[in-house]
Amino acid sequence: MSDAAALQDFAADGREFRKLRLKNGDVVTASIYLREAPEGYAGTLRFKTSGLTIQLPVGSVASKSRVVALKLLWKLVREQKKVEEKGWQWVTA
Repeated sequence: MSDAAALQDFAADGREFRKLRLKNGDVVTASIYLREAPEGYAGTLRFKTSGLTIQLPVGSVASKSRVVALKLLWKLVREQKKVEEKGWQWVTA
């Protein structure tokens, strides 16, 4: 496992909490892509399916730490219910 994947797993509270079930029944492992923003970091949920990279903006958090920002964004993406709005669902609730 790469350091990046391990960091995503840690921030999401475990690899199982990164798994999404899509409308077609496929299960994918999502990640949050971080980029610097004026107030801290902005995040985008990303995963690959059928050769495509799907991206869903999560939002921004005020943190100077990438690790803390990633943890906050994983929490935020679940609280926002954006995944469910797309008709997808978390494999682990």
